[in-house]
Amino acid sequence: MKNENLKKLVIIDGNAIVHRAYHALPPMRVKDGTIVNAVYGFASMLLKIINDVKPEYLAVSFDVAGGTFRDEIFTDYKATRVKADQDLYDQFPLVYDLVNAFNIPIFTKEGFEADDVIGTLAFDVAGIRNTKGTKLRNVKSIIVTGDKDLLQLVDDEENIEIFLLKKGMSEFESCDEKTGF
Repeated sequence: MKNENLKKLVIIDGNAIVHRAYHALPPMRVKDGTIVNAVYGFASMLLKIINDVKPEYLAVSFDVAGGTFRDEIFTDYKATRVKADQDLYDQFPLVYDLVNAFNIPIFTKEGFEADDVIGTLAFDVAGIRNTKGTKLRNVKSIIVTGDKDLLQLVDDEENIEIFLLKKGMSEFESCDEKTGF
């Protein structure tokens, strides 16, 4: 049974949302020619989450340029992944500016992916793996992503919920219990 009285911490998977927006929306440019479709899509999703979920707390996590500890363990980690378009990469500073304009904290950690940071934040809030083993009272983490890998973070206590983007940018599927794979 869901506890609707819990405060909500929404953690946005910045990289997943920016990538989805870039590929889901047609190219859009401002007067100086700067392409902004990913920025527009991210902003639209952010406003939808704020209006629909009405979270008390928000956070965004992004990958940091450079390798991760996984690259050191497995040299072929993501070796077959195709490099994204420069037009996509050029929009990340604009998305950072947007997030900062909303006064939303950005969490990153050198050597770790956004997924790792998101999992750490959600687990700490839920008391699953924090140093004291205590849950932040009355707070539920809601992770907004397009990455199905994050479904593994859903817990049986309903402390962590995933809003998984469906096709495009406007609909989410809520996953709040483990159902198996």
